Amino acid sequence: MSPLKAFGIKSLIYSGTENLIKHRVGTLTSLLPTALATGCTEVDPEPELLKVHNLALYFQGLCSLLPSFAKNFENQALIPSHGDSGEVLCPTKSAADRRSSLLELTKKWHSEAARQDVEQLILHLQEVVDVRIAYVKTWLTVNTERFPEGNADIRSLKRSFEESCDSLRSSVLLCRADCGSCRLPCLLIKHHEGATHDCGTSHQCLDRCEFMSEHEEPVPCGLP
Repeated sequence: MSPLKAFGIKSLIYSGTENLIKHRVGTLTSLLPTALATGCTEVDPEPELLKVHNLALYFQGLCSLLPSFAKNFENQALIPSHGDSGEVLCPTKSAADRRSSLLELTKKWHSEAARQDVEQLILHLQEVVDVRIAYVKTWLTVNTERFPEGNADIRSLKRSFEESCDSLRSSVLLCRADCGSCRLPCLLIKHHEGATHDCGTSHQCLDRCEFMSEHEEPVPCGLP
């Protein structure tokens, strides 16, 4: 083979690899927010779990010829979730979305979370986020490991992922200042908008009223 022809083949391979990297990074970047938020690449019309795109691309021709193989392969190509909670998180910086997401998470943990051990709630929220980040990181790794780490597009994808992870971690940080209506801790997001702190409860004391002589039967205190 002549040096010129060899050079042409190498250039073609390099160009094809660069195009594949750009396409792969573009796909992963577009799916990343949904992956971090839900642990899926799609949620409608039904959830689609994180998959190995490399293998799917490699077997694309075979899967089209053998539908039964494609069905089995689809299951094998899933990324193990390693205990992902399936909770909907908020990797964006929208204040309204963050408030809604954190409220949903705390209510699912306990309907009156502020009356419980808040330290346990904090650990729970951190674990939910850490597991999701590890899950998505594995997904990104297996879908980019064949490409050079120094590639500009790969580096850009990793930066986007790290920035989104930082945003996700901060989205579950609790305010913990005293509630504006009682002495329970505020469960709004840390550095939340507005000066009013809110624990998310009825703000009423649930302990038995100490003035038993004033009641025919035991009643809750009811004071803030």
